[in-house]
Amino acid sequence: MVGGVYRGGAYPSSVLPNGTLLFGEYYVGFMRGILVNDTGGIINDNVGAPGFHIVHKGAITSMVQGPDGHMYLTSQYGPATVYRLVYQAPVQ
Repeated sequence: MVGGVYRGGAYPSSVLPNGTLLFGEYYVGFMRGILVNDTGGIINDNVGAPGFHIVHKGAITSMVQGPDGHMYLTSQYGPATVYRLVYQAPVQ
């Protein structure tokens, strides 16, 4: 399932760059992102699964960027829930 394109605002660009195309896999339950260049080609430096891993949550059914700049996703199982993705800096 293809979500939307993240347009920046809530996360450091090193974590989720502006212009990231988001996609998910329903059964496995991952949300990933890929970057697209100016000619429409996919920029992929990850061997194996395309793009970079963002979150893992079972049965993702939709994802969208909210007006606050955060990404939101819905999950169908355990129970049906709306999640807001919040960045937490690593502890040094």
